[in-house]
Amino acid sequence: MKNLKITTSTLLFLSVLIATVADLGLLSPSWVRTSLVLAQLPQVGSQAKNKEDKPEEVVDTEVNTPVVPDTGVDNIGVVDPIVKKPAAKISDKVIVETKEIRLPVSNKPGQISTQAYICLLTIWQNFSTAPDVTYGAYVACTAGVPYNIQLMLERSNVNTPYNYLQSSKAPTHFCSGSSFCQTPTYKHTVSGTKHLHATAIATWIGTEGEVVGSPKVRATWHYNDVGKAYPRVQLPQPGPSEYVPFPYDPPYNVCPDGSVPPPSCYRDPDFPKNVEAYYRLKQWVIPTGSKIEVHHIKPLRWGGDNYVQNGVILTHTDHLPFTKWWRKFNPRVW
Repeated sequence: MKNLKITTSTLLFLSVLIATVADLGLLSPSWVRTSLVLAQLPQVGSQAKNKEDKPEEVVDTEVNTPVVPDTGVDNIGVVDPIVKKPAAKISDKVIVETKEIRLPVSNKPGQISTQAYICLLTIWQNFSTAPDVTYGAYVACTAGVPYNIQLMLERSNVNTPYNYLQSSKAPTHFCSGSSFCQTPTYKHTVSGTKHLHATAIATWIGTEGEVVGSPKVRATWHYNDVGKAYPRVQLPQPGPSEYVPFPYDPPYNVCPDGSVPPPSCYRDPDFPKNVEAYYRLKQWVIPTGSKIEVHHIKPLRWGGDNYVQNGVILTHTDHLPFTKWWRKFNPRVW
């Protein structure tokens, strides 16, 4: 077989393939990341604007085996699928990560593979109904080759965000050489302050009988001590980022109650006007409304500072969810 290259004909094949799948309700053009479009994900029914827009029901009867909760300690177990097919639309409380992978016929040491399949491996995590979180994965390939999708949840402490610990693992999902393959949707109950990572790996068998695996793809979101998801508030564009970011800068130190707290615990009265001046310097959009507030991305109470890079301008309505979320934040060590 000739070497597979990403050519115009290959992309044309993908376009036809994905357009066909889209007609079946599995893909949505709103999730275009490259020339390939991404499959559509389950949505929360409350987003329907009218009867005509109401999505189909996504939750089927659950399996009797209970969902394994993440209690903050190693608790590995199998979780059960609750959704067998995607709904018509998606929720805006979904984090999606996609990675292009190559499925070589063989990567056995000393052997050079002359054949490979180009695929997109996607993992998603829906936190719209937290502390119950749903997640799943799918693969879109240029050609069919039998492969598996290994799906799991990993967690990490906010003070050690890149130290992944496995919390639960779904049964391996087998794809029988189809160009598009989607896992069931799984549910997991979150408890305690943590980062939760939905993780997917594609594996297949090489020509020499060896197991070949893809890199991990992770979709990460953040939860406080009552399992509430970190607010996802979109910023006016252009701006510092698309959404208000989570502060990935541990440790999270609580300001002491003593008479001489560290400087970072003091609220600078000039902070709001300094952030506004910084926005104007960068030519970022400043929200309009009757009540505009400046939010510390990393709160002073948890070691934040009064530098303008730690500030973001929000309406009172968008600011309030962050205030409530950080009140239940508890970066304990486990």
